[in-house]
Amino acid sequence: MVQMEKYNVTGMSCAACSARVEKAVSELVPYGIISGYPDGTFKPGKHITRAEFAKIACTAYGIDANEYLVDEKDHYSDVNRYEWYAKYVKALTDKGIVSGDGNGTFRPNDKITREEAMTILTNISNNKDNNLDKLKHFKHISWY
Repeated sequence: MVQMEKYNVTGMSCAACSARVEKAVSELVPYGIISGYPDGTFKPGKHITRAEFAKIACTAYGIDANEYLVDEKDHYSDVNRYEWYAKYVKALTDKGIVSGDGNGTFRPNDKITREEAMTILTNISNNKDNNLDKLKHFKHISWY
């Protein structure tokens, strides 16, 4: 069990962080891959949503979601174009990396499963426009 301590992880409050989590967070924050929550907290025990993972994937692989203009007719009935994550979902969809759930929805607030995350990462690495060289900064991090 993780000892309940409060860490300040690169400007974020991190309750219940292990040293390994703290190290990973402090490596990813400067690159903008993760940024915590608007209240300044990082919640390592909270499940990552599909919307959050879309942002993480775009940022980690250098996909500039700002290049994707989201309009009201875009892809999924449950992705409001005014939500913070809409541009990330659109970028991954337009690149053929994600395709929703087959029912016309993306389910942005559902927690992402390991299988879904691995599918996204595999699709990015197989995409001809990938930017895998951006990951060279993270070779020293143990991801398991």
